[in-house]
Amino acid sequence: MDTVYFRDRDGRFILINQAMAEREGLATPELATGKQPSQCCPCMIETLEQDQVVVMERNIPIINHMERFNTPDGRAEWLFSTKLPLRDHQGHLVGMFSVARDITEQKRAQDTVQQELERRDEFIAVLHGDITPGDKSALPGWNHPVGKDSEDNRRLLSALAPTPRLPGAYGGERRAARRA
Repeated sequence: MDTVYFRDRDGRFILINQAMAEREGLATPELATGKQPSQCCPCMIETLEQDQVVVMERNIPIINHMERFNTPDGRAEWLFSTKLPLRDHQGHLVGMFSVARDITEQKRAQDTVQQELERRDEFIAVLHGDITPGDKSALPGWNHPVGKDSEDNRRLLSALAPTPRLPGAYGGERRAARRA
């Protein structure tokens, strides 16, 4: 469920929904009413205070922003949020409101895919000889000394990539440049 809150011009909560209360470890949403973030939302205090300055003092909306915070039990979670000024009928700034979606699982999946892509690139770089023998030991389970001149390597490489290798195609040159 998305978290939602409304804050007055002084930064006190006017209203939070049940999802926000649960995220902050509050028994009910009413426990936050009239309080500053420092009094009831320790998980997000820094973010809430920074956002108050941006949205209410500088009048800049925060739209589709990814942010990380720690839950009361210390777990890292990620939110995708939008925070906008709250105005009365005459257009005067009276506070701000926020809607945020928990994207923790999506972020973890994205990080896992990125790590696997990096491992694949390293493996291919090893097959092509773009990584020095010392770097090969960093790959889990890789104990076979394979280099550019290895006949086994050439056979394996031709089976995996029968087309000619293009310079920079596997990222090994990038890694070598970063190490230099």
